[in-house]
Amino acid sequence: MTLFLAAPLLGCAVNDISWVRLARNPVSPTVIDVSWRSEDPGPSWVEFGTSEDYSHATPVVDDGSDEHSATLVGMPPGTDVYLKVFTELPGGTVASSWNRILTTGTVPDFITPGVVTVHDEDAVRDGLILLSHVGERGSVQLIDRAGHVLWALAIGVGSSAPGVVPTVDGGAFSFQVLSEDREVGAGEILTVGLDGLVQQQTVLDGLHHAFGQHPAGTLAVFSTEIRDVEDHGPVAGDRVLGVAPGGAEAVIFDAWEQLELTPGDEWDSGFFPGAQDWTHMNGTTWHPDPARWLITVNGTEDVIEVDPDSGELTALYSLDDAAYSPATAAMTDPHGPDWSLGGDLLLFGSDEAQSWCSAYDVSEPGLFTETWTHGRGEGLFAMAMGEARQLTDGNILCNFGTAGIVRELTDQGEVVWEYVAPPAASLGQTRWMPDPYEGLWEDGLRR
Repeated sequence: MTLFLAAPLLGCAVNDISWVRLARNPVSPTVIDVSWRSEDPGPSWVEFGTSEDYSHATPVVDDGSDEHSATLVGMPPGTDVYLKVFTELPGGTVASSWNRILTTGTVPDFITPGVVTVHDEDAVRDGLILLSHVGERGSVQLIDRAGHVLWALAIGVGSSAPGVVPTVDGGAFSFQVLSEDREVGAGEILTVGLDGLVQQQTVLDGLHHAFGQHPAGTLAVFSTEIRDVEDHGPVAGDRVLGVAPGGAEAVIFDAWEQLELTPGDEWDSGFFPGAQDWTHMNGTTWHPDPARWLITVNGTEDVIEVDPDSGELTALYSLDDAAYSPATAAMTDPHGPDWSLGGDLLLFGSDEAQSWCSAYDVSEPGLFTETWTHGRGEGLFAMAMGEARQLTDGNILCNFGTAGIVRELTDQGEVVWEYVAPPAASLGQTRWMPDPYEGLWEDGLRR
């Protein structure tokens, strides 16, 4: 049931707020929609929390209107939310409403929460985790460190969303909607606001796997193109497309133009029905120093760097041809690449029995010197997906993909947070973010 509260406020010489409406959001009932009118236009915001201390606040919006609205995200299900609305009037007077209270709703039945099994509050980075569930009941979810679902959106039966990121300015999320049958047909990239409404929809052929994000807001997505190649027949190779805010598209990198067609480990995988699987790119990350896209090319067991302006290949790290120190540090099936804060190459990898995250010093050409690793010997196996990312406080997120587990670890390898997805659900991308209203980037560096 949608709640409606409205009451005129007395003493408008001080509190020039004529009415306030509250309602649980119809898409995600843990979210509260607020609207109000002020006597005059002015910058407006809402302060809210679990008491009248109001520990949270929405961004200030100044749109020149005397009618205002805000979406409150950050409170767990079934929580009494205390809130006040504010508008700064001409002359600097700040009008505010009386305190209001509304209880957040429960998570819809079609959203299945996961479970947090480890939570060291003194060692984890404060903030929230944005993640996607890939499987029969696919969804995008924003959770707090206790595992409470704060915001959620169902993807739909027969579809999945392996890639998800907060928008650069915050207040919305971008994700893919792909068919689970992996046919090289049309997929969608959707940007959805905290209110659950679609802000942008981009349809592209051949979308697959996760994507990266540039500080200016451009998304780097993988688009497969199948070509009929002499001596090989139909072959699936990848392009990296940049999708800018507003939907404009451009080619960032084209494997067909710059990589030698060589059958690799995924050649006969059958991932793309009716075609040989050549490049099978699966993860990309932007790094500001140097200003390059870092891309894992799983089909040929390579990691490449690409110049964002020219699209030229600037570096190639071959996992098959490299020497490893120690020899047991060999990496296979690379996913989810990143550069660590110290300049090491972070990768998620798997063999036929287990998966793990490792960091490598690659300063000496042809040599991968392992500087950090986690997961070897545990028997956690991700058949697909997975990623390793370092947060700007030094902790590392190791996402075990289809194994359904993501861990936050210190740079000493201590597990300080663990989330386990529900049965039959895999994990797509996972992203740390400070709160629902802030994006992924700060001063050009990933948070």
